[in-house]
Amino acid sequence: MASEIVFEVRVAVDGWYHAKAVDHSITAEAESYDDVKLAIREAVRYHFGLGDRPEAIRVRLIKEEVICL
Repeated sequence: MASEIVFEVRVAVDGWYHAKAVDHSITAEAESYDDVKLAIREAVRYHFGLGDRPEAIRVRLIKEEVICL
């Protein structure tokens, strides 16, 4: 198993944080950044069970913004 799993986190229009693993079918969401990190940890534990878990979780917070000219 890889030593880490990578998640990309985006903030939706409604303010919720949505996380998706890059190389796995794992998702999580929450109302705050701290809560989505906890939700990611829970989702990874659930997905891998007691078996072959990654050693670390890398979180990429992606912020998209439109700048008017």
